[in-house]
Amino acid sequence: MPDMGLSSARPSRFKFVLNTLAVVTLAAVGIVIYCAEIVLASAEDVLFVPVAALESTGDDAARVTVLADDDREQIREVTTGLYGDADVEIRSGLAEGDAVVLGR
Repeated sequence: MPDMGLSSARPSRFKFVLNTLAVVTLAAVGIVIYCAEIVLASAEDVLFVPVAALESTGDDAARVTVLADDDREQIREVTTGLYGDADVEIRSGLAEGDAVVLGR
């Protein structure tokens, strides 16, 4: 059996960033650096898990595997919200502190 990782569903401020743009211009008189962050959406006090924990079931549905109190794996249907580079907001289907199985 492959080594599985666990991640806890956790609440936090979640920010979806489209791109972080860094433009560096070297000039004879010095270096000029421009940085911009474009925030398309954000949410506060939301539950999120790593994107790697999700399994798509089609039709915009998803599920995750959770390690229950008796150490058995349970599949849970979840409703997702905002997606970031590494994490995804979970709007329903998980509770804070649920142990989500990674690496399936």
